[in-house]
Amino acid sequence: MLFPQGHFVFLDLETTGGKASQDRITEVGLIEVLDGEVVDQYQSLVNPGVPISSFITSLTGIDDQLVADAPAFSDIAEDLLSHLHGRTLVAHNARFDHGFLKNEFKRLGYDYRTKVMCTVKLSRLVTPDLNKHSLDNLIHVHGLHVDARHRAMGDADLLVQLVARWSRLLGVEAVQTAIQQLTRRSSMPPNLPLDEVDKLPNCPGVYKFYDNRDALLYVGKSVSIRDRVKSHFSADHASDKEMELSRQVVRIEYVETAGDLGAQLLEANLIKTQSPIYNRQLRRNKKLWYMLLEQDGNGYLRVAIKSGDSLPLESLDKTVGLFRSKKMTEQTLRKVAEDNSLCHRLTGLEKSRKGACFAHQLKRCHGACVGKEEAADYNQRLLSGLDDWRVKVWPYAGPVVIKEMSAQLTNFHLIDQWCYLGSAESIESLPDQKSTTPFEYDLYKIVLKFFDKADKNPNYQLIML
Repeated sequence: MLFPQGHFVFLDLETTGGKASQDRITEVGLIEVLDGEVVDQYQSLVNPGVPISSFITSLTGIDDQLVADAPAFSDIAEDLLSHLHGRTLVAHNARFDHGFLKNEFKRLGYDYRTKVMCTVKLSRLVTPDLNKHSLDNLIHVHGLHVDARHRAMGDADLLVQLVARWSRLLGVEAVQTAIQQLTRRSSMPPNLPLDEVDKLPNCPGVYKFYDNRDALLYVGKSVSIRDRVKSHFSADHASDKEMELSRQVVRIEYVETAGDLGAQLLEANLIKTQSPIYNRQLRRNKKLWYMLLEQDGNGYLRVAIKSGDSLPLESLDKTVGLFRSKKMTEQTLRKVAEDNSLCHRLTGLEKSRKGACFAHQLKRCHGACVGKEEAADYNQRLLSGLDDWRVKVWPYAGPVVIKEMSAQLTNFHLIDQWCYLGSAESIESLPDQKSTTPFEYDLYKIVLKFFDKADKNPNYQLIML
């Protein structure tokens, strides 16, 4: 793709209104572009915690029902920040989107700052003869492909198309110069040696920032360590302030990996075991909720809602979830119970101890609560209704090793029951397979995502032990 050089995040937000201080985000969509290549995408509906007006619904199609089971902003904040941190934020009327992000992060106690580029201002700079620089007019003038107007990911994609279109019409250099005029220059941290970043490798891996007391400030990962570290240091000279992280960092360490999987696994493990100061800020109250299925004395499966920092490995076959809040867990369970005529007492939705549950009296329960339905039949309907939310069964008979290869390195990653047990440069150096590592949701997501696409990548090989 013909495109300006740089690390950009093209972002669009849908919200409940136009005031960042009081309205809330309902949807996030972003596309990460590094030197003309789309390297990542992220989108999520967001439960704003307040009603959505009919005007907003008519414009976006997003209503209260659509976001009822969506995560709150606090639930996605850490994932979102991992995409945003250090990149140049690109948005149409960027003051709007940037203002909403700053306010949402501020409510969580985090001072979000970044370099910002507004495509309205960029349009005025590169196409000054246009009378209108609204996104709808730019779509019409430049013949952009509209996938989902007034939805976050659809509008973010329009911004990528727009910059690519200007690059083809006017030349990449002209657009690059205009972007440089609109964005502030990067500034290296004042206490970091000038050549420290230039010495970093341009390869996948993990980097660590330390302060002058040798305290670990931050751990990050990237497919390009040097480019990612450079993108962190975008100081805002207009306000005479630098990012707090930039002010504190005095030393950088890094670990090269063979690829992105190794970088993700190592980053997650270091954050968990070493608790860096800045990674920890958005990990507060990161409690996971799930349903635990247990058979009672009459053979019926009962549901108990549980929570914790991780799941007990021995209970994965009895686990349904995971969920970011107790409310989301209860809402899911109630919908499954109603859709499948399940007993509200056995599912824990009703606290009565004797007689038929209220749902049975309304003919919405087949009578498991009073023995009218066979336990096997009831259990089958319960399991079928909850199937979409079950933790996926480990697909192998035992541990597996993922061999990850690059031109310079080969890493071997040991995985069992979705748990990451460690990495090494040879199979012989891997840790003991009998590790009691607990089930971690973040690592589960990383490994599950890898298995979904591993067979399409020649740089990976699965080895059965």
